[in-house]
Parts: sequence; C-alpha cells; structure tokens
Amino acid sequence: EYELERAVIQLKNVPYYGLVEDNIGYIRLASFSEETSKELKDALSSLKKKKLQGLILDLRSNGGGLLSQAVETANLFLEKDQLIVYTQGRKKERIREYNSQGKPLYAQGPLAILVDEGTASASEIVAGAVQDWDRGVIIGQTTFGKGLVQQVFEMPKDVYLKLTIAKYYVPSGRCIQRPERAKKHPSLDEEAVKDTLNKEEKETFFTNGGRKVFGGGGIVPDVICEQKEYKPIEINLERKQVFFDFAVDYISRNKDITTDFEVTEEIIAEFKEFLKKKDFTYKTYVEMQLDTLEKTVEAQEKSKLYSEHIQVFKSTIEQEKKLDFDKSLDYIKNAIKRDIMRNKFGEAAVYEESLTKTDPCIRKAIEILTSKNKYTALLEPSSG
Repeated sequence: EYELERAVIQLKNVPYYGLVEDNIGYIRLASFSEETSKELKDALSSLKKKKLQGLILDLRSNGGGLLSQAVETANLFLEKDQLIVYTQGRKKERIREYNSQGKPLYAQGPLAILVDEGTASASEIVAGAVQDWDRGVIIGQTTFGKGLVQQVFEMPKDVYLKLTIAKYYVPSGRCIQRPERAKKHPSLDEEAVKDTLNKEEKETFFTNGGRKVFGGGGIVPDVICEQKEYKPIEINLERKQVFFDFAVDYISRNKDITTDFEVTEEIIAEFKEFLKKKDFTYKTYVEMQLDTLEKTVEAQEKSKLYSEHIQVFKSTIEQEKKLDFDKSLDYIKNAIKRDIMRNKFGEAAVYEESLTKTDPCIRKAIEILTSKNKYTALLEPSSG
C-alpha cells in the first residue's frame, strides 16, 4: 500500500536561473504570462548580486504570450523611452508605438539571447528590440515569424470573425510576420517556399548602430547555431519515454546517486538490457519508405517479382539498425544523465549538471560573452 499526497505543480515562466561559469548568468524564460516580468526581475536581481559578468537569456521554444510582458521584459535591458515594437495596419499613419518606460535592471553588461524556430510572437519582440538597439547578440536559428495583431468581432448567429488588423514591427522597421505562402504544397509554387535563411534574398535593414539586419519574417540571428537533427532512434526513445522509465528504475536500485553522476559503460549495458525487456522497436526513414514500396508492389500485384529484392533490403536495414545505437551513443548518455538528474534532484540539476555543459548554443554564447573582442566585433557597424 502507498499513501499518496496531492501536490501543487507550479508552471513557472522562469523554470531556472543561475551562474554557468566565469560569472556568466543564465536565465531560461519559457513563456510570457502575467508573472513573467516579476520572475525575471527576481532572477536578474539575484544574479547581479553575484558579480555578473554577462547574461544568457534563453528564449528557445518560447511561443510568446502577453504583449505587455514582452515590453516589460525588453525594458529590463533597454534605456528609458527606447522604441521596443510598433504596430501598423494598411494605413501607414495608424501606428501604435510601445516604448520602454522605466529604468533598466541590466543595461550595460554583455547580453546574448538564444532563439530557434520555436521562438515566436512576444519572444521575437524582445529579441528584435535587443538586436535593433545593439544591446546584445542573438544566437541560434531564424525565429518563427509570428507577428499579427488580430481582433475578434461578434457576428450574428453565434459566429465570430477573427480579423488581422495590423502587424508587429521591430525598431529597425522589420516586420516580424513571415510572408504568407501562396500555396500550401512546396511543389506547386517554388517561389513561395524559398529558403528563409538565405540572407541574400532578404531585405536589408539597419540597427541603431549601423549593423545590417535582415527582414522577410522572424528574427535572423547574429550568430547561427545549427539545430540538432534527431535520428529516428533518438526520436523514438524520447517519444516512448524510455529514458524516463529507465531513470526511475535505476534510481530505485541505486540510492547513493550524487550530482556528479556520470553514465558509465556498465550503465549503458544496463540500458541495453532495459530496452530488450521493454521490447523497444522503431522504424528508420528507409524502413518507412520500404513499407510504402511494398504496398505499391502489392497493389500492382507484383509481389512475387520483387519479394526477393525486398527481403534483401529488409536484411540490410536490420544490420544498419544495429549500428544506430553506437552512432547515437553521446546523445543517449546525455539523455540518461538528464532524466536521472531530473528525477533525483529536480529541474535545476538538469541545467546545472547537464544542459549548460553540453548544449552547443549555450556553449557558443559563453564563448562569445567571455571574449570581449568577439562580443564587440559582433556589435560593430557593418562595412560597405
């Protein structure tokens, strides 16, 4: 018998903050709600007491939220009365501006903001304002490009009309919203699906200090940090929560785990046995394509003609899959450590003992913030 106690789960806008190394602060901002600015102020105030030498604000996969909180967040880094964002509809004279109002909490020190394709809306406003005022460097991938102002109108018979009335623009004049695609299917309109990361095809704007920045939707980072491409085995291990299940099982059998825990060869061997007990299986991209081919062959009633070739393919695929585990070994080790840290010591341990030590974008930000020359060079006016 077990006695269970219902607990209150708090979903924080700032799930973690702390010093990573060389007195560089790190704040993970997950969303923008009514408490965002308060949580950020508390985090920043706490870090500033520890002789902060630089700050990383992580906005990756932050889908946005309240506009008011985006403005207050940008206000923490920008001087009073600086433009943060403005909205503009079809009539150019109808512009509404949002400026920083109070004294910034972190106005001078080196600043890096991490973004990715999941960074959207309010997050893009913050990143765009910081970039356009040359207040910090943006690191990651081009953001989502969600910059529409919409209003809901009530119509007769319980019908509602959601109408786009304006778009968001950052101080340099760039529109956050990505252009609408002419057609949904890439093969139908090649012009509509041009690579949005190609800077040569983007309209050029200039920051307050004269640096080139690029339009075309979303915020294009100053430093590209490529997003990891997950392999099928990694995707399926995560999707089926195998790392989590193994962490729970391992912790139940090992009570003396400490925060300096590392994944050894013995633990990897245990994990492999765990996968066998769980009957873990997955399909590679080639396997999925082969399934489609097999169905086509059956539909054409040519199974006998191609069956031998298909079996050879299947055999080759199985041999390749046996190598997949070793190819993803580094990822698997990090994921095992991540979930054991989370289950044993909580979310903070994931950042302190795993993420901040291995995440390539965080490492790149630390490299730039700890080098005055690199940081300054990125903020210098563009030549030509």
